[in-house]
This record gives sequence, C-alpha cells and structure tokens, in this order.
Amino acid sequence: MVAVIAQARPEDVPALAMAVAARLAEVSAGMATVPNDSTKDHQEADRMLTVEQALIEIGGRVSRKWLLRHTRGLRFRHNHSRKVVMFEEGGLRRWWAGKRA
Repeated sequence: MVAVIAQARPEDVPALAMAVAARLAEVSAGMATVPNDSTKDHQEADRMLTVEQALIEIGGRVSRKWLLRHTRGLRFRHNHSRKVVMFEEGGLRRWWAGKRA
C-alpha cells in the first residue's frame, strides 16, 4: 500500500490517503468488536424499546403513565418527540433492577 502511494501522482495522493484512512477505520472498528460475552450485553444495551415493549420488559407491573413519569430525565430514556419515547434496553433493565432491590 505504501508503495502505491509513493508511486502515485501528486494530485492522486489526497484521494489515496482518504481511502487508506477509511480502510484503517474499518479495520479498527472490526478489532473493537471482537465477539465475547460482553458484546451480547452491549447489543442488548443498544436495542431500543418502545414504551409498550419497556412495560413488557419490566413485567407489566406499572402503568404507562407511571413509567414515563419516573424515567423523565434519565439517560436511557430518549424523547424523539413529544409523543414518541424510546428506552435503551440495558439501561432500563439496570434501573428496574435497582428499583426492585
């Protein structure tokens, strides 16, 4: 790869450098996501739940209104609009486990 850049015309070097940087980013991202047990936890944490799915996840023990009122301002709650609220699954599970303890 270095030889290709060294032999390239001066006007092609910026495009080649960008291609190398993009490939390096892809390789780095692949190294950061080596499968192990913690990867599963991160995937669950990344999964977004609707209010209805969140209620099912915590066992349906509370009302929709209660869940929305008690999670206002917490980091795992995402207000996409006035009427659309989503929850990060991992954050919701950890919060609910703490509430039950």
